[in-house]
Amino acid sequence: MTSQVKKTIDATDICAVEVECTGCGFRATWPLAAWSGNFMSCSNCKRQWPVGQHRAHEALTELVRSLRELASVNNESDIPFCVRFELVELKEKP
Repeated sequence: MTSQVKKTIDATDICAVEVECTGCGFRATWPLAAWSGNFMSCSNCKRQWPVGQHRAHEALTELVRSLRELASVNNESDIPFCVRFELVELKEKP
């Protein structure tokens, strides 16, 4: 017999978006409620981020909008299900 442990999170468990500069490694974090998608450059090294022209920025903005919506829907009593996300199991570092 085998057993398996799965870790899941609710949309309300996601509280912020973190963006990391690939140039210098600086990280900026925005609470989901405050996310506006207006970040054009790294606050540390001033590297320009062409976010307005990149599909990743559009996808991130849509994801944040969807997470906000799911968080509110999961709290409604008239919906017959709850949405959760399964997390990948982290491997131990040797």
